[in-house]
Amino acid sequence: MTVFQTVVGDVSMMTIENDFLKADILSYGASIFHLFVKRNDEWIEVSVQPNDINEFITSDFYYGKTVGRAAGRLFYPGYTIDQIEYLFGEEENPALLHGGPNGFSFKHFDVVSFDAHHVTLKATSYEDEGPFDGELTLHTTYRLDNQAFHISYEAHTTAPTICNITNHVYLNVSTQSTIDHQFIKIDAMKYLNIDEANKIISVEDINVPFDFNQGKYFKDALNDMASTSFNGYDHTFIFNPSKKPQMEVTSDVMTMKLFTTNPAVVLYTHNKPSPHALRTLKANQNKHAAFTIETQYEPGGIQFEGLNDAILRPGETYKETTTLVFETK
Repeated sequence: MTVFQTVVGDVSMMTIENDFLKADILSYGASIFHLFVKRNDEWIEVSVQPNDINEFITSDFYYGKTVGRAAGRLFYPGYTIDQIEYLFGEEENPALLHGGPNGFSFKHFDVVSFDAHHVTLKATSYEDEGPFDGELTLHTTYRLDNQAFHISYEAHTTAPTICNITNHVYLNVSTQSTIDHQFIKIDAMKYLNIDEANKIISVEDINVPFDFNQGKYFKDALNDMASTSFNGYDHTFIFNPSKKPQMEVTSDVMTMKLFTTNPAVVLYTHNKPSPHALRTLKANQNKHAAFTIETQYEPGGIQFEGLNDAILRPGETYKETTTLVFETK
């Protein structure tokens, strides 16, 4: 374990490693700082993030962070649980992003256990830290098993609350400076239309831009989105039931397969240049340098009919796992 003195105080870094994978995990935000895959006896970094640890910690891009209580956006004026209103924001600033400024991304986690192949961290979200009730205690575990990188969450609450946790690591599984030439497949026949109050839309109804069932190169997909306000993807895809893996990304050097217990994923394609120098094999600050796979319940579901409300109650256990399997060429 290494301890860094940072702008937010002392932050611990734990390195877990096996013959195929290596990850540096930070206690602040229970973050994935670096993720490496071994190919031909060489470590290839597949994570994308600022080179400087202070920039990593403070960046509003959420690089590598554990995100919650409520991953994604909640919208003004608020939401209701059991006839209790939780109000926030204003019309000029209508969205609460990723749990707000006091979310898990900005918390110091305690290290519960740590060995060569796993680390478990713990933090508590308190009811005076956002538009939430009760104390939500979260355990985040990272574990290596051969070529698999497991991200697991377990949470309990003292009062009914939203609990929708994800990780915001940015990935580029190629040796290129952008994701253009990586081939992505998502087993999802439905996505959420952000412009129509998170309405569930069949990808067949909207055709090309959101249908990844047969797979396509990021370059072609991003070209389809170039004229939109997003200039890329920042969209929720609802997985087809019982299809595993739910997602694959293939490059010139490896394939990454995603398996998750969550019903959905937010695909974000780093749609604007970074203000930071990014640490990768291909250091750059370009938009579309990386993608995220934010597995979760449908974000903001409590505010929209037909979506998962993500309510966790006392006596219940929130427990979800996402696994990334890397196969090199």
